[in-house]
Amino acid sequence: MTLAAKAPPGPRDWTFGLSQIREMKRDILGYYNELHRRYGDVVRLRFGPYLSYTFFHPDAVREVLVTKAKQFRRFPRPMDVLAQWNGRSVLITEGDEWVRQRRMVQPAFHPGRFERYAACMVERTRRRLERWLERIDASGGVETEIGKEMTGLTLEIIGKTMFGAEISAETSEIGRAVAILSEVAIHEMQSPWTSPDWLPFPAKRRKRWAMRVLDETVRGFIRERRASGRDEGDLLSMLLLAVDSEGDGGRFTDEQVRDQCMTLLIAGHDTTRGDPLTNGSPRGPRARAQKTASNRARFAGALSTAERSRSRRSSDRVAPAPPRRASMRAAPVSWARVAAAGSTAATIAFVEESVRRPSATLS
Repeated sequence: MTLAAKAPPGPRDWTFGLSQIREMKRDILGYYNELHRRYGDVVRLRFGPYLSYTFFHPDAVREVLVTKAKQFRRFPRPMDVLAQWNGRSVLITEGDEWVRQRRMVQPAFHPGRFERYAACMVERTRRRLERWLERIDASGGVETEIGKEMTGLTLEIIGKTMFGAEISAETSEIGRAVAILSEVAIHEMQSPWTSPDWLPFPAKRRKRWAMRVLDETVRGFIRERRASGRDEGDLLSMLLLAVDSEGDGGRFTDEQVRDQCMTLLIAGHDTTRGDPLTNGSPRGPRARAQKTASNRARFAGALSTAERSRSRRSSDRVAPAPPRRASMRAAPVSWARVAAAGSTAATIAFVEESVRRPSATLS
């Protein structure tokens, strides 16, 4: 006799997942923390006709992503949404095609290349922090939008390391286009269906504009590099010259290079786009006002600390770099306060520490 496997526990939702989606929109991290607390390491969810299983224990996550990865396919809805602008990149494909693309893209992430990438990160970070310090010296303080600053910094780094190009957030539309597509992706992934893009709605016009800007930008870089025939040592050259030496010996077509570049550009840019001082901001005018006042007080305190630090002339004035395993994703506010405080040496030391010690991350 065969016993049926017992289904994992999960919330009972008579709205076929709509109430769960509302909870996610309200507070996605809090939502998943509550699921884990109430139901344990494996949770069963229903979204319309689909059953979704969420795993929290590292062993189960490893089994799904590594040990038995070939037996699983990702939820189709998010992939269909992302494929609208990512095409058939390594982010979207499955099976043998994913293996081939992964094999050809892998050299871009060889440890030896990270020294060059990190050198660019250090240089661009140093320039931005020095501009902040100059503004502090000139006016005695500075008020800036950290999210915008991080977006600009990331865009400069991506432009240089990926395309060997100087891209400024002030003159480029790329940042705005990525921000629009990020909002579109979240909205469409959480919706049971997507209305046609040709509809004359403002949101649809913004989406079409953003996709066109990014597509034309990336294709322009590819055409220029193909025409020059030069190997600039950046990610674009690596993709154009990549050979599947372990497979059919083929290369990426220009369309495939375009898809990979779109994925790397959007993923690299969007990861740092969120404002670290307002992440997780509470809802409601009063709560937001209190949060804003708190951020300004912290920012002013950081600047005051910076001025006291800059007035010292001894070599021990530099604050120690964050721990080796520190992560911007885990503690974005702390990093923002260090950067805002103008502690250039401390921040640069952290970046350089990440280069020397792979265990340190800036993810």
